[in-house]
Amino acid sequence: MDLLTLLFDLLLVIVIMALVRYVARMRDEERERKEREKEHALWLEQQQAKEEAKRAFEQEQTAKGLVKFVDRRGKTMWGTAQQVEKWRGIDQALKNRFQNYTSREFEEFIADLFRHLGYEVELSRHVRDRGIDLLATKDGRRVAVQVKRYKPSALVGSAEVREVLGAVWGKAEKAVLVTTSDFTEEAYIRAQDAPIDLWNYGKLAEVIEEHLMGEVRLASTQPKTNRFEPKTISEQVLESLEGIRKAFDNPNIKEGFKGFRGDMQFKFIDLNVSYVLSITEDASATLREGTVEKPKIAIEVDSTTFLGMRNNTISGTQAYASGKLKVKGAMPDLRRLQNLMAG
Repeated sequence: MDLLTLLFDLLLVIVIMALVRYVARMRDEERERKEREKEHALWLEQQQAKEEAKRAFEQEQTAKGLVKFVDRRGKTMWGTAQQVEKWRGIDQALKNRFQNYTSREFEEFIADLFRHLGYEVELSRHVRDRGIDLLATKDGRRVAVQVKRYKPSALVGSAEVREVLGAVWGKAEKAVLVTTSDFTEEAYIRAQDAPIDLWNYGKLAEVIEEHLMGEVRLASTQPKTNRFEPKTISEQVLESLEGIRKAFDNPNIKEGFKGFRGDMQFKFIDLNVSYVLSITEDASATLREGTVEKPKIAIEVDSTTFLGMRNNTISGTQAYASGKLKVKGAMPDLRRLQNLMAG
């Protein structure tokens, strides 16, 4: 009888302990639920404030007679009808990687770009696509520029780099090789420590947007008001990706990616856009819009989850477990990615 009583008491203790744990877990889950609801309510309030600020800003710009323009990546600008027309043409050219231009039109466009950079420009008289397309002079120094209007799949190789370097001899102190695609690894190696800068599509787009579209934007009435327009989700995503690219300036990140040599592709399913972070063997990184056939690391995510992970408000592990984040790649590379995102 005593043994039965002991067993009964033991069972009762186990049941009570299990009940206590259950109640504690339910209490914790309820507290977490309320915290999530509070955070969501705060987020909704912030979004509402942003939308109200955006509407007020748009009404102000419209009242000034300005026109709204949204580029291919969702970036918003305001300007006169004439300015917007120019932006639209440049943006369309960037979207098509200048494939809607003739070779001569592209050369003239790059010449105009260098003029906006403060150079005096002389277009080459040679018709053949060899050597130098234009000579740009600034502060007494001459730069020889060669342009390659290639499709994305046609990479510029080391032979072209060598050709331009040969053509520069005795004509300029430096060369710039511009392409609408990218360069092979051998081309980048050949350009190291040589008096030549390689501008791939990403670099070209960056310079164009800053000095052609950006400069015109600042020329509009009340220029500084642009700075206070709330950033779109697309702009926030691009800014965050640029932060990832800049992380490769960190010696620790650089060391972790040494020998990686490949592409990291970010696909944002809600924005219907992809970006590629290309990393060279010495852990230098470039960012561009587009896709590649076989990325070493493929990330598929929605913009809200991505930004939450970058702001440390969403756990990458939880996002992966819930299916909001999909990642493909070799395990050593995924560990590199984890360190990169954490940085």
